[in-house]
Amino acid sequence: MCWWGDAPLFAHAQRLFELKRFEVVVRFSPHAVTASDRKELAARLHSNVEHIFEPVVTPDDRAFETGY
Repeated sequence: MCWWGDAPLFAHAQRLFELKRFEVVVRFSPHAVTASDRKELAARLHSNVEHIFEPVVTPDDRAFETGY
């Protein structure tokens, strides 16, 4: 679940739990990521996440994109 902007945690959680249903996709990389330096590891992990990232699409967004 995405948490973005400056929304307080409680407000975000409250809105999330008010939803009747939501779907989540969890992806794991098939490759292990290693580095001897924590900053290098963070950079590599960030790069991997950017590579597999798919933007959040709401039902309203889908309707707008398809014209329905």
